[in-house]
Amino acid sequence: MKREGYQPHKDFLETLLQIQDGAGKHDFHLTHDNVKAILTNIFAGGSDTTSTLLEWLFAALMNNPDAMKRAQEEIPDTGKPMQDVDMSEIWGLTVFKKVPLHLQPELHSFGYEP
Repeated sequence: MKREGYQPHKDFLETLLQIQDGAGKHDFHLTHDNVKAILTNIFAGGSDTTSTLLEWLFAALMNNPDAMKRAQEEIPDTGKPMQDVDMSEIWGLTVFKKVPLHLQPELHSFGYEP
C-alpha cells in the first residue's frame, strides 16, 4: 500500500542515467564513459585510501619543514627500538595522521596531485 503523494527514491545510478539522457535541467551532459568512470570511482574508492593518506601526509610534511624536523627528531627521542615504541608517544604520528583529512582529499578524486 502506497502513501498518498509517495515518490519512490531514485538511486544514484538512476540519477546519472537521467542526466546522461538529458532529463532535468542540467548545464552538462554525461557520456557513457563518464557514467562508467563515476561508478568505477565509487566501487574502487576504498581500495587506495591508505596510499592516498600517505601521499597527502608526506606532501604536508614536505610543505612544512618545521613539522618534518620535529617528526624526525621525535622518533629517536623515545630511546626504544621502533618495534617497542608506543605510537601514541610520538606527537608527529598522532597529529600528522589526521592532517591529510584536512587538506581537501576530495581534490585527489579530480586528478589533483599534491
